[in-house]
Amino acid sequence: MEQRNTQEISLEEFAQKYLDFFEHTAADDQEMYGFLDNMTFPDECWRLGFEMDCGHSFIETCGEDAWRSVDGLQRVVDSINDVKLLGAAIFSQWRYFNHWAGSGLKEEDREWFIVMLRRLKQLSEEKLSATGPPLIRLKDKSFTGTESYTTGYMSTHLFPYSR
Repeated sequence: MEQRNTQEISLEEFAQKYLDFFEHTAADDQEMYGFLDNMTFPDECWRLGFEMDCGHSFIETCGEDAWRSVDGLQRVVDSINDVKLLGAAIFSQWRYFNHWAGSGLKEEDREWFIVMLRRLKQLSEEKLSATGPPLIRLKDKSFTGTESYTTGYMSTHLFPYSR
């Protein structure tokens, strides 16, 4: 059985960790394929309280263009101030490529993650400077293997907004 990461992670640590990864890993790199199969990422998302909602909340708030293209995202990203919305979108995009896409990321997809993670990092730093440490640090939320994958939109809608 795959060993899971059970350590706590702060929002700022999460954003920096994955921003570094996406900035230094090419879309077609073997490490990127490994990331898409890695279960540490969803575990960390759940511990931070991010929901995997297939992008529905992001699309409802920011529009399909921001979901599907870096150019569309660039037009709205600075107006996004909701950490949970950013986290849900990042988590949902990972799940799309992990399970539904049938192929790896393209360069534009990698850039989309970078834009979103930069914004998440920026908001985490702003929150940190406003509130002081510790930043958001949530207790472990265990992964059962079925939650969020077989409930809600996933079981009935199967990514209607996929690329």
